[in-house]
Amino acid sequence: MRIAFLIHDLNGPGTADRATADLASALGATHDVELAAVRDSAATPARHPRARPTPGVTLGPVIDSRQRVAAYLRRTDADVVIATRPTLVRWLAEYGQDRYVRIGRRSPEPHTRLPGTVLAGLDAFAAGSDADAARHRAALPPGAATRVVAIPGPAPAVTVGPAAGDSRTIVAAGRLIPVGRHELLIDAFAALAPRRPDWNLRIYGQGRLADRLRRRIDDLGLYNRVRLMGALPPMERMETEWIKGAIAAVTASGEPFDRTLLEAMSCGLPVVSTDCPFGSAGFVTHGTDGLLVPRDGGSEGYADALLRLIDSPADRRRMGAAALRTAAAHGPAHAAERLADLAATLRRSRSRRPRRPRLLVELLHLRPAPPAPAAPDGRPRASARCTVTPDGSLTVTLAPDTLPPTGQADFVAQRREDPEGHRIRVPIRRLPGGTGVGITLDRAARVLPEGRWDCYVEPRDEGLRRRIAADTIDAAALVTLAPTENEHGVSCWLPYTTADGDLTLRTWLRRAHAEVERVTVADGAATVTAVLLGPGARRCPVREAEAVAIARSGDGGDLRMPLRALPDGRVAFTFPYADALARRTAAARQDVWDLKLRFATSGRGLVPVGRIGGDTIDLARTDAFPAVALGDTRLRPFFTAQHGLAIAADAVR
Repeated sequence: MRIAFLIHDLNGPGTADRATADLASALGATHDVELAAVRDSAATPARHPRARPTPGVTLGPVIDSRQRVAAYLRRTDADVVIATRPTLVRWLAEYGQDRYVRIGRRSPEPHTRLPGTVLAGLDAFAAGSDADAARHRAALPPGAATRVVAIPGPAPAVTVGPAAGDSRTIVAAGRLIPVGRHELLIDAFAALAPRRPDWNLRIYGQGRLADRLRRRIDDLGLYNRVRLMGALPPMERMETEWIKGAIAAVTASGEPFDRTLLEAMSCGLPVVSTDCPFGSAGFVTHGTDGLLVPRDGGSEGYADALLRLIDSPADRRRMGAAALRTAAAHGPAHAAERLADLAATLRRSRSRRPRRPRLLVELLHLRPAPPAPAAPDGRPRASARCTVTPDGSLTVTLAPDTLPPTGQADFVAQRREDPEGHRIRVPIRRLPGGTGVGITLDRAARVLPEGRWDCYVEPRDEGLRRRIAADTIDAAALVTLAPTENEHGVSCWLPYTTADGDLTLRTWLRRAHAEVERVTVADGAATVTAVLLGPGARRCPVREAEAVAIARSGDGGDLRMPLRALPDGRVAFTFPYADALARRTAAARQDVWDLKLRFATSGRGLVPVGRIGGDTIDLARTDAFPAVALGDTRLRPFFTAQHGLAIAADAVR
């Protein structure tokens, strides 16, 4: 059968994109799939989301108005048309033709129920759960022949993991809107935080409540342990973030279908979820693959459920393994088979003239896969998957079709804006275990100068390099991995993707470094706690050292602060905001001080203060500290683009 998807946006954000893409790929395995979009928000072909073209799937027209959708529905010779978003389901009911079967698909929006008059214009409606099907069935007007069934899924087809589960990190994802109830999650974490000081919380997503959530985090003093990660860039997958966690948290008050649950479970995470009839209740079995918390249980009940998994690694492992099995039972192939069976049953019940079988699946909000993006020379970029190993080394696995016919090519990484021309070249070979072709960069054996390294594939017979587009980056190992210390100094490697999806490597290499562990803002000052790293750094007498704040402005004055040794071997210093105000540049809109350490007798010069460990490339976005207003000046600590710690003083206008 020929299957055509009418999609809302070729490059739209959100998990619904992935759900439809996975379903299309599954159907494309046995049918010819065509994709027709209402819109395409991509600015350039290079800004493709993630997927590569799937056999059996082709791109159809872009129909960017109601009139064009109506014309498309009138002229198609499809056997079956299926629509998902409420607007397109309505258009299907209004403009769909009797010559094909019309099916509405469950909506991804929270608390959405289609009117019975719309449902009556369809041959069938596929809801996301039994409870969702029941409420839509109840909305049907008397005499309506519409068949309402439950077809859950699909769970995402993940390409990483499963999660190791040892990170002491709770992960949540979803739009920051009232139905997500992320304030309840933050309050629950606040209740357990004093008792479990080594656990942290990450919340991924964006929405109108972001500022309110940030204020709540600051008011509770959790800004060192709760991170609002924002929305992922278009090229990145949420699955690479789920596997960094040990527990998945879902606090939504209700969803017709909660793909977030299945995505987390597909990565092997046990779920602590609100017990919702239209989401978690249909997928999570309490005590088997996760824990269900009553919706009216409040933050204390949710905190108790989190603590149960925090305190029992055995339960986390057991439930994580069961979560994988649950997700597999709701995979794309299963959902595609049920949808195709529904379409076939409806077709058999209709009396129509024989013609070439064709199934048109009109699904919305899919992010399909355009051709591989082109490099500046017009040639397709190489595609690869990058994995950080437990010791911090990098394995880059290349797609087989990226190699030249001879199979002879090198991986090349070149440091940006480097007058010395630093580059590395590694032959591309078959990887151990028959996992593909690629290279491994051994972190212990290779010293890379600090900077950003662009990655290429360079065929030996042509000499024309191609940038590497990163399909996925598995950096879960970096969540718990400390910076490397050896005779060369302190080093870290962090792979990431650029805005165009290119694989890039950020490296740090320093003789000594002060790794920031927390910043506490209180009593008109910022207190920084850090650990000294580097050969001999811990042996330097702290009593002969000081912290210095170096003003970026030539007129601004530097500050000197005593460095204190803490009983646990760490060091601390306090930046007094009043002293900074006294050194403010006259009439300046902003003054900035970069924080360093100075050891009087070590001969090391200034030691950078910052955070180079971890898995986050943009600390300024995710690691935010509260601002303090003193008079007409607002002061705040922040991380720079180089991951150094600095203090900004901004004029309040």
